[in-house]
Amino acid sequence: MRKRNKFKWFGYHLSKMLWYGNPESSLLNSYKNTWFCSSVIEVDEEGMAKAKYCKNRWCPICQRNKMGAMINQYGPRLEQEEELWFLTLTRQNVRADVLKHEILQYQELWRQISKSRQYRKAMKRGVIGIRKVECTYHGQQFLKDGSPDPWYDTYHPHNHLLISDKELAEFIIQKWKELNPECSEDAQNIKRVKTAGGYLEIFKYFTKLIAKDASGKRFFDAVHMDVIFRSMQGRRVYFRLGTKKAWGCEEVTEEDEDMMAVIETDATPAFYQWGESDEFYGYYDVNTGETLTELPKSGRLFDIITESENRYGKTEESGSAQDTGNCLA
Repeated sequence: MRKRNKFKWFGYHLSKMLWYGNPESSLLNSYKNTWFCSSVIEVDEEGMAKAKYCKNRWCPICQRNKMGAMINQYGPRLEQEEELWFLTLTRQNVRADVLKHEILQYQELWRQISKSRQYRKAMKRGVIGIRKVECTYHGQQFLKDGSPDPWYDTYHPHNHLLISDKELAEFIIQKWKELNPECSEDAQNIKRVKTAGGYLEIFKYFTKLIAKDASGKRFFDAVHMDVIFRSMQGRRVYFRLGTKKAWGCEEVTEEDEDMMAVIETDATPAFYQWGESDEFYGYYDVNTGETLTELPKSGRLFDIITESENRYGKTEESGSAQDTGNCLA
């Protein structure tokens, strides 16, 4: 429950910065839904804590739920494989105005690979895998002569894959290079997963929420994150590769994510509301005021939010989008 509490606080402030920092975004309602994600927890007579979730991909709580569901469902099967190969497929970075089109282009290129004879034969013989779409942002930097570095202030969509067959993995890399002759050969990477549980890398974030400035301070970049989230709106991030028979299990669904969201606790059956004060944040019993979880505002997550608000201005609910959004831009 302390972990839930910590990520609730973090997601609450991130979603507020997204909402106030992008007043014209098509995702405003979704950002605001994250404010209230898991705000009320009901503990039943059996000690199971349940809540309502926004299921947005920028929400730390919901993404942890999804990651947990996928690890529980796919992990045991992946561990049965004698070898796994981790692939990275990339193209050149792009500007914000073409990011959505570039993501569609990745989808079309993968469709060409998946329709190839070699790929279909591998699937028939029981090869399994997972494909993930990922996108990161490269902030503006300058060359020694003072001119903008063309590599930065750009977006970098790319694909990560986990494949259980070396021959297929090598074919995918080679085919990708043929379809993208302008891409850097060194950027297309293939490596064997050597450690137990090494496959977990595929289930990590779809984008890095936290940026670093020139001094190394970490902060949340709400404006550029909005570009990524809008470009990926309505599109899947994870794709399971292989037949249902080869996997031996169903694909992860929202119901699986909801199951991961239930927490077993020894708390007294009650409704608990989340709130924060100047020094603490946590869940408390709405009837008695008794604290369920309470943590001090300190640590790495608090430092990141503090740095972001100091950089761009605080995002108070009583403020207006106009007041805070221009600072973020």
